[in-house]
Formats: sequence, structure tokens, C-alpha cells
Amino acid sequence: MYIGLSILLLIVLLFLFLSITGLGKKISDFSKFFAQGKDKGFSSSDLSLLWRTSKIVGVEDKATLFWSVQALDRCIKFIARQVDNPITEESREKMQVILNNLYDYRTKIELEEVQKRRSLESTKEIFVGQICIVLVPNETTIYAKLTANNKNGLVLALFDASLARAKTISWMNKTIRVYFWRQKDAGYIFSSKVISMKELDDRIELSVMHSNKILRTQKRKSVRASCKFPSLMFPLRSDAEFNSKYESSGGVKCTVCDISEDGAMFFVKGKAAKGIKMKLQFKIRDVSVVMCGKIVRFLYDQPTNRSRVHFQCELLEQKAKNTILSYVYNIALEDNHNFSTNILDDEFKITDTENGSEKVEEDTLEPLVLNSSNINANQAEV
Repeated sequence: MYIGLSILLLIVLLFLFLSITGLGKKISDFSKFFAQGKDKGFSSSDLSLLWRTSKIVGVEDKATLFWSVQALDRCIKFIARQVDNPITEESREKMQVILNNLYDYRTKIELEEVQKRRSLESTKEIFVGQICIVLVPNETTIYAKLTANNKNGLVLALFDASLARAKTISWMNKTIRVYFWRQKDAGYIFSSKVISMKELDDRIELSVMHSNKILRTQKRKSVRASCKFPSLMFPLRSDAEFNSKYESSGGVKCTVCDISEDGAMFFVKGKAAKGIKMKLQFKIRDVSVVMCGKIVRFLYDQPTNRSRVHFQCELLEQKAKNTILSYVYNIALEDNHNFSTNILDDEFKITDTENGSEKVEEDTLEPLVLNSSNINANQAEV
């Protein structure tokens, strides 16, 4: 009995000692951070590196990394520098893994914020200038542009190739479905009826009824950003294999105006074709990017002989993907001259117990010291 009480007393004293010392607080903070990180899907090695990185860049409350975009971006920026510096291939691979995971988590946070935004409840909320797809059941599909949104209804203008198809349809009282993609949100579709049709010199204008039944469909899987990159597109044969080689000659000039990790929107002269396999290449901050995929839809403007092309990426190397994401999230890497060669040295070791559960063991509690020159002030700023 006395032995049991003695052990209990020692445990209580040890607990009190740890709770009032920096050592105890440090282990406690890491344990909480580790538990939260595991809930978010991070691996043990990811969390060890993320903890150490957050110290270097000056994130005091490490738990904010799981919800604060600013704190997460600071860690992403620092680790991205290390990947591009002269380190061992083994270290580069380890840091590339955590960088990939951080970007994936960064995208998840961004998309969750998008989902919190209010969805459209009525067609009265659609902005003028929205590009739409008019679906005429059992007849045709036509691109249109919303030119007016008033209390009486919507006005859709049909141009060019859509105009030619539109002339063959009897529009009065025609039941249609309208699909459109709301910027930084998702796809929407609604049913309506044509009130009137007006044929002008260069277009047909359809007046359609408003609808309070508007359905939110496809949700965004990636985050996009506006841009203006001079680019080259290379149409490929249907049986051609994709590759990530940056071509030095040939190609058709185009301009990428919207970019994400899984696709792009670009303008090109001439009329595009849906389903064409192609390679798209450009540079972001002097880094070569090659995306391979196919054209999923396009809008041709006859007066300017130009196509607005939506491209879906099917092959993208990880480095190029991270380059795109650094642009999308506006994470400028600045210089790569100062870096840490011991960032992978865990402050705490994560080991597996015999039954497979994980535990934290203290390794070293010495302050972090960079083997090369200390990071400069810009690297530690928010």
C-alpha cells in the first residue's frame, strides 16, 4: 500500500514539476499540436517538420497552422525555399512530401471557405456579363451571354456560331435549361421559359423568365487565380502520349488568363475544338510549367476570330503543380540564398509503440541553430 501511495505521489510531483517548467509546457504543447494534426490527416513526420518550421518562421501558437491561412503560408514559403536549395536528394524528397501535403491542406481550407459563402437563391442574383450554356431539350446546346437582369426577367444574347443554330429554333414559350459557372463558387442550373425573342443585326436576344429554383451543381475542386501568361499550345494526335518536356520551338501562341492546378482558361486565335488533346506550356516567375490534357469547352468569337478555351489538365509534374499553387496563393519565394540544413532534425522524435500507437519522446530541447547563415528578417515576417 505504501509503495502504491509513493508511486502515486511521485507521479503527482512529476506532473506538477512538468506543469510549472518550460520543459513540461513544451511537451504538452507539442502533444496537443500532434493530436490536432493527426485529426487533420497529417503524418507523424509531417507534424515534426511542421512544428520545427513554425518555430523558425515565428508562429507562436502552432495550432493556428490548422486554420490560419497566413500562418500556413509562412511555413509553405519557408519549406518551398528549402526544396529549391542545394540540399541532399533525400532531404529534398522529404521536404517535397510535406510541401505537397501542405498545399493540399491549403486548398482544402480555401475550398471550405468558399463553401461557407451563400449560394445563389434566385436568378435575380446572376451578374450581367455571365457566360451561360442554354440547353434546349432534344434540340441543341448554345452559348449565351447575360446582357440584362431586371425585374421582368433575364436577357440572353446569342452570338456567332450560337446565332446560326439559334435561328433554326422556334423560341416562343420554349422551355429551356440554363447552366453557368459562378466565379470562385460552383456550377448552377435552372429551368425557365422564353418570353420573347428579338433578332438584331449581330445577335439574337432571348428574354426568359426568372426562377427561384436554382440548383447548385458541380463544386470547385481547386482554387483558381487570374493571370496573363504568354503561352504556347501544342495540339496532339489522339494516340499521342503526354510528356512534360518544355518545347523549344513550334506551337500556337495563346494567352493563359485563368490558372489552377487542374486546368486553365486561355485565349487563342482561330476556332478551337472540344476534346482535342494538347500540351500547354508557359512560365511563372521564370519557372517552366507544362500541362497536358484536353479542351473541355470553348466559346468562339467570330468578329475577332478568337476562342476562349477551357482546358482540363491530366498530367502535371509535382514541381510545376507547386509553382502554380505558389502563384494562386500569392506565395512569393523571394531569394533562395539563406536556408536551414538541419530543418529535418526533429526536435521531438515520433516513435511507434509495440501496439502500434504513437508516443512523443524528448530528443533535444536546445534552441534551433541554423548550420548556415541565419534566416534574414524578410523570411521571418508575416
